[in-house]
Amino acid sequence: MAILTEAAPAGPPDPIALLSHPPTSPALQSYISYLSTLAALEAPAMPDPKIYADAAYLNYYPLGLSLMFVPRPESAHHWGAGARWDDLEGRARDMVLDSVDVYNKPEGKGEEEVKGATTSSRAKNPPFAAYPALPLTLPLAPVTQSTSSPSTPPSTSNSSLTPASPALAPSTRAVDLVRALGEPGRKGGGAAGGIGIWCEWATPWGGLMVEFRGREAVGPQAWEMGKEARWRVATIFAGEAGEG
Repeated sequence: MAILTEAAPAGPPDPIALLSHPPTSPALQSYISYLSTLAALEAPAMPDPKIYADAAYLNYYPLGLSLMFVPRPESAHHWGAGARWDDLEGRARDMVLDSVDVYNKPEGKGEEEVKGATTSSRAKNPPFAAYPALPLTLPLAPVTQSTSSPSTPPSTSNSSLTPASPALAPSTRAVDLVRALGEPGRKGGGAAGGIGIWCEWATPWGGLMVEFRGREAVGPQAWEMGKEARWRVATIFAGEAGEG
């Protein structure tokens, strides 16, 4: 699976600007190379593909990164649940990046209790490392993507939303995100024995969903105690928040 071969760029690429790019995009390849350099890998990380009926995931465990590709809206190509990535690579132009997951590794009391609940699922796949390019800036000004050159950085304009560019750091808590982004449009989770609380915000590029973990993020008092929980995974996605 020789997808990623380019040298890392001089500065950090913006994952938001990569939404709607195909898997073969030079900008996407440079993004993986850059993250691999930050993670001190000897070569660009290679993905572990997971193929489903309506989406293909490329999981980069050493980079704390997962990329979800979907068929282009205008494409007649859809794959079945039994498809392999090798079968799809030749049709890369029919796929676009629909969402980017970046992972954090919070530390704190109660973390082991939550990890114990997912031991069986983690045994099947390696754990995700922490995303090496934190803090991750989240521009709230509208993002304009270039259609002529995928590697062209996005341009931004003034926005009424403030702060203009909150950053997602390893220590960012739920209360920090609410202060920066306002009340989420959607939220859920927190039930005992289930996933931690999650919040979703509409953004100029589509949406941002953040899941939290730790003892504060689960149980009957999750929404009272969860404001101090640190984030576990952030999903940057295209389209409109709340779709589906």
